[in-house]
Amino acid sequence: ATTTSNATTTEPAEETTSSAFTSSSSSSSSSTSSTESPETTESPETTSAPNNIATTTTTTTTGPPSFWYPDPYSLVKTCIYGAPTLPLYLNNPSVYLFASQVDCCLANDCANWSPPTSDPTASPTTAEPTSAPTTAAPTTAAPTTAAPTTSPTEPSWWYPDPDSDTIVCVYGSDPIGFYKANSAKYLFDSMTECCLEHGCTGWVPPTASPVTSEPTTSPVMSE
Repeated sequence: ATTTSNATTTEPAEETTSSAFTSSSSSSSSSTSSTESPETTESPETTSAPNNIATTTTTTTTGPPSFWYPDPYSLVKTCIYGAPTLPLYLNNPSVYLFASQVDCCLANDCANWSPPTSDPTASPTTAEPTSAPTTAAPTTAAPTTAAPTTSPTEPSWWYPDPDSDTIVCVYGSDPIGFYKANSAKYLFDSMTECCLEHGCTGWVPPTASPVTSEPTTSPVMSE
């Protein structure tokens, strides 16, 4: 009887322990849940623009700066405008690069260039011509001279033979230069004129033909 009583007394203790364990577990779970950090919420996705809206992107490109500078390849002194590439110019901009043509030419003595004078008070008022000149083009026809049918012949003369050991006149078209320079004395139209002037060796001038006069009247026969 005493053993049974003890067993009966022991059972409630076990239930109490189990209940205590359950209560402790619940408390621990509750404590663990309360210490965990809250979940991070994702930001809403960005929606793309509708297809019918055009997006314009502007890109600005800056090129090399431009200046007035002496033309390095010209044979005369002149200034040109642009972006120089010669290292000499780029390394000495105060000497070779200018903001205006006037400054450049004043520093480099441009050929055929004069400094500008003061601005005129008013623009010239010279009127334009009322009409273009009406002078017609010349109507003279081109010359119609026909080409020669034969080649022109070189002039020929009688002149002393410069290669002869004796004085003799020859005929030809190629006298020496000395003869041409003194044509009145060495060039002739006939051998007679040439030999008469220079005394050709063995040459006898022609004599005049005898002139026989005709009788003035017929002879009278006496009976």
